[in-house]
Order: sequence, then C-alpha cells, then structure tokens
Amino acid sequence: QDWRTSIGYTFLDADDLTTDEPLAFRSAHLLVVGADARIYGPLQLGADFRYISVPERLDTDFSRFVKDADRLVETLVLDLRASVEVSRLRISVIVNNATEYYYLERPALLGAPRRGTVQLQYEF
Repeated sequence: QDWRTSIGYTFLDADDLTTDEPLAFRSAHLLVVGADARIYGPLQLGADFRYISVPERLDTDFSRFVKDADRLVETLVLDLRASVEVSRLRISVIVNNATEYYYLERPALLGAPRRGTVQLQYEF
C-alpha cells in the first residue's frame, strides 16, 4: 500500500489598517487535509477535507436585502475520489461535497452542492 497525506493551514489576520477592524468576509482559519492511497493493484482512493472558520465580520449592508445575512456557519466540506489505472488509461470517479453540507460562501451565495464527476484520462 502506498499512502500520501497532506496538511495545509492558513491563519489570516486581515484587519483594516485605518479602522483596526477585521475585513468583511475574511475567515481567520483555513485547514485542508488530504490523503491518497493505492489500495489494491490499480485501485486508488483519496479524500480531501476542508475547514473554513466563520468570518469575524460581515458586511452589514446585506441585511437590508437578505434575511439573516449576519448568520454564517463554518465550512466543513469532504471530497472523495476513486480511480483505476490500467496501462495508459485512468478512470476516476470524483464526488465533491460528499456529505451534501450546506454552507454559504457569502450571504445569499450558497456553496457548491454535492457533485459527481467521471473522468477518463489517456496518456499518449
């Protein structure tokens, strides 16, 4: 078995230098964890998990148009993938947002729902 993992973390201290307040819609924490493994023969499985904290400050102008515009939640998204490689052909199945987690990227902007993709790759 061949395992690969990756971890990425970003801390963002985004303050307006004139007002000393946090910039709107900027999350302080972003964590991405990924893992890939060759399970058996040509079969490979992988997963990525993404966590984004709730922004410290929102633009209050949205509340004039959007009900509950000041209510955002943290983002917890899981992406899964499986592939089989035979000779120079690779067939992959990818499921983004596998848990169908509902989240807003900004007020009134819903994050991407679950999406499945089948990929065929041939190396010439």
